[in-house]
Amino acid sequence: VRHSFLFVDFFFVLSGFVISFAYSKRITNGLSSLQFMVRRFGRLAPLNLAVLLVLILAQCAALLVSNAGVTLPKSPFTENWDVAAIPTNIFFLQAFGIHDTGTWNLPSWSIAAEFWAYLTFAIVLIRARSLYIFVSLVLIAGAIFVLIVLSPDYIVATYDLGYFRCVAGFFAGVIVHRFWRDNSLSKFVATILEIIILSVVVIFVVYACGRPASFAAPLVFAIVVWVFASERGALHFCCEGLCVNLWGGRGDFLCKLV
Repeated sequence: VRHSFLFVDFFFVLSGFVISFAYSKRITNGLSSLQFMVRRFGRLAPLNLAVLLVLILAQCAALLVSNAGVTLPKSPFTENWDVAAIPTNIFFLQAFGIHDTGTWNLPSWSIAAEFWAYLTFAIVLIRARSLYIFVSLVLIAGAIFVLIVLSPDYIVATYDLGYFRCVAGFFAGVIVHRFWRDNSLSKFVATILEIIILSVVVIFVVYACGRPASFAAPLVFAIVVWVFASERGALHFCCEGLCVNLWGGRGDFLCKLV
């Protein structure tokens, strides 16, 4: 649990897989890429703006309390809640190190990084579709290189270099989707791989955090997605059965999504 924030890299890989599955054949020109980005903005922006508004109102309340003479641990609209950071959070720019610390809704750096990874994905498809796997590999290598050179916490970059962390995982997921349909594992082999990869993930998350080994997170979680996307192993079927029991007919959909 202590190092489970590394699973955000799993989220990035899974996101790349799902977005590639849904849109790789639908983004063919500037208009379709614009439609894609509008849909992505419409999916991410409302909740992001709603939470931001709640936090701003909370700081307004803190300001009223402070003006009434109550001493607060932090002055309102300072540090993480700097007014200057509001536009950054509105326009999904909180994963580029514009500010010296995380601001407002601190975990929202991940969806900000996702938004710009979506745009990068669309540009790759309309400008280099025939070479998109090669370009994806270049983007992954470039992102990891930037993190190696600039990130003080290895792959655990957030408000400062979060975009590069997201790109590394997202395009790993894009590559997994490309080779997903070629996955012809037998049920026995898939089951063995599922057991092995889950064991590897537990060990990796526990021991890789705070070490150079954490840079392998996109690769580790890409293998997880590839193995379980085959839907052939016994662990997958156990999960599917559990989901069906818990959520009825939606169980199969949830398993395919997750």
